[in-house]
Amino acid sequence: MPLKEMVQAYVNFYAEMDKVYDGLISKDLTIGMANQKRFELNESLQKQFNVIFNDLPK
Repeated sequence: MPLKEMVQAYVNFYAEMDKVYDGLISKDLTIGMANQKRFELNESLQKQFNVIFNDLPK
C-alpha cells in the first residue's frame, strides 16, 4: 500500500485547510469562500487518492 503518498496527500490537505482557517480568522475569507475552498480541497484529495489506488497492482 502506498502509505507515503497517502500521508503526503493528507499533509498537503491539512496544510491548505490551515490556510483557509487563517483566512477566516483574519477575515480575509468569508464563510462561503472558505466552504468553496474546502470543497475544492476535498475534491482534490479524492482525486489524489483515486490515482494512488488505481496505480496499485491488481
